[in-house]
Amino acid sequence: PEINAINQAKLSDYFRHLLEFPRELGPATDLSSLCSFIVEHMVNVFPEADRASLFLCDPANRALTLEAHVPNLKPALSPLLAQQAIAGGTGYIWKQCGKEESIQRLPIQGGMYAPLRIGMTEIGLLCVDTTKEKLDYQREDLGLLMAMAQIAAPHTRLLSRG
Repeated sequence: PEINAINQAKLSDYFRHLLEFPRELGPATDLSSLCSFIVEHMVNVFPEADRASLFLCDPANRALTLEAHVPNLKPALSPLLAQQAIAGGTGYIWKQCGKEESIQRLPIQGGMYAPLRIGMTEIGLLCVDTTKEKLDYQREDLGLLMAMAQIAAPHTRLLSRG
C-alpha cells in the first residue's frame, strides 16, 4: 500500500498489520468464522471505523450476499460504488458531501470499499465506514484495505467452495 512516510506510527502499524494478517487468517476452518474474523479485524486495523462488512459475490444470482458485519446493525452499502469496485477491480474512498446525497439519511460520513478478487474472478467486497465528520480516509488507508482484501480473497474462496 501507499504509505504516508510523515506519519511514522501509521507506517509502522500498517506494515505490522500486513505481516500479521495472513498468519491470523490461517486458523479459520469455516466460512462464517473467517468472514466474522475479517470484519472484526478491520475495525481494529482502522480504529476510526465504526462498522465493517464483507459481501460475497453470488454468480448464480449476480448479486452480493452479506456474509459478516460489525456491529449488529444492518450495514449500509452503495450499490453503485459496490458495482464499480467489483467490476473495475479497484477500491474507493467516499465521503458524505451534502444533504442531497442519497446516503445522507444514514449517519455515515465516509467509507472505503475494496474488492476481493483472484485474478479476474470476483470473490466479494470488503467495506469499512465511519460516523466521524472530521475523518477523511486517505489513499494509504485504501491501499491497506485493498492489500488486506487481496490477502483475504483466496482464503475466502477456498472456504466458500466447502
